[in-house]
Amino acid sequence: MQHLERLTAFTSGLVINPLESELQDDKKSNGKHNYKLQRQGSFQQRSGGLSSFDAGEQVEAQSSLKKRRVTDIEKEEKEKIHNEEEEELQSSDESESTQSTQEVEETVPQHANKVKKTIPEKLIDNLRLAQEQQERDTKHFLKLHVGEIPAAIPEHETKSYPIEAATLIVNNRAVGMAGCKGRRKTMEDRQIITEFVVEIDEKKYHFSVFGVFDGHGGIQSAEFVCNNLVEFLTAALIKHNISELTDEGIYLALRECFINLDEKCDDFKNGTTATVALIVNDLLMVANTGDSRTILNDNGRAIQMSQDAKLNEERFRRKVEKLGGSILVIDGALRVQGILNLGGSIGDRYIKGILGKCCLSPKPQMTSYSLTEIKGHLVLASDGYFDTASTNLTVEIIDQLANDAETSVDIAKRLVYSAVMSGSQDNVMMIVVPL
Repeated sequence: MQHLERLTAFTSGLVINPLESELQDDKKSNGKHNYKLQRQGSFQQRSGGLSSFDAGEQVEAQSSLKKRRVTDIEKEEKEKIHNEEEEELQSSDESESTQSTQEVEETVPQHANKVKKTIPEKLIDNLRLAQEQQERDTKHFLKLHVGEIPAAIPEHETKSYPIEAATLIVNNRAVGMAGCKGRRKTMEDRQIITEFVVEIDEKKYHFSVFGVFDGHGGIQSAEFVCNNLVEFLTAALIKHNISELTDEGIYLALRECFINLDEKCDDFKNGTTATVALIVNDLLMVANTGDSRTILNDNGRAIQMSQDAKLNEERFRRKVEKLGGSILVIDGALRVQGILNLGGSIGDRYIKGILGKCCLSPKPQMTSYSLTEIKGHLVLASDGYFDTASTNLTVEIIDQLANDAETSVDIAKRLVYSAVMSGSQDNVMMIVVPL
């Protein structure tokens, strides 16, 4: 009975778990749960465990613990299994960043089972999710609709809310840009509008790239991403497209680019959203993390090309929680670790969860679309604009302005101005690309 006396001394710190090995056969035969005993906390079970007890000692040991409810036991078991699954998912998530060029399939954990989706399947699925989000967005706060937007913004308004605007020519497209700090003290939104060439197997590919980066907590991350995107993306495109340019290679390059940019923001105590549109030949591919947005006007049909990583959506909350983060309600708003109201970003690496690592993933959600025979506009904007207007309303207004022969820069200026006048409390940045 020496074993039993030692067991009784530890009774207050015991957790009951299902037996393995020799007790499994007995469990099958009598239909009852048999248990092994393990001390909670620092107590380590010896290798012999309960297997060294005789049957009488097992019964006596179990009867001394009948005060514990079965529901408590099951709850502890579920929590243990859940924690093990989360660790497995985290390990799988980290390993994805090292995929080789040939690995054009990604592993998506679902209920601890690995389900493989090809990259084309993921692109289609992400586009579907973006359009479902589009249908739920009915914001019509934009007070100054088409008939009410003045042809020229009043001078007194430009003094209160100065708007910076420009036209840039990118691969023969006159692209319009407009930005306003609005009611904020500083302007933390940044944008990129440029073109570059990548040579793959002695063939040159001409890319157009557009991006909006909404910085928060400071401008360092947004500026770094804006200034280094093309360099990081070029290197990744060459790496993942060895003999020819493929959709899968572009997908992997954009994904790696976001991850590498994020790692370089380690010293910044701030972060940024990133919505990036890449055009090559007739292919449009969009990569997004955070809540800036890219939308497409397909001959008058509104298509949301990116998903806002908002914490009110379960899939983005789960993404944070898998990385060890917690979602807290602060002043009525959901925030990661009580700090940031986004489900993904570049930077913000100081926001760490229980795993000791950043609990915000920079990995973008990506979509693609064929631009063949499309006449319309591609629009990228920060949430300062989309807080006031839905995707559908934006395309409706742009269509009418374009019919009035407005240029891309005029459309951008008037929509930015309208968002500020409609009460936007954030910086506003917009890019309008004619297609």
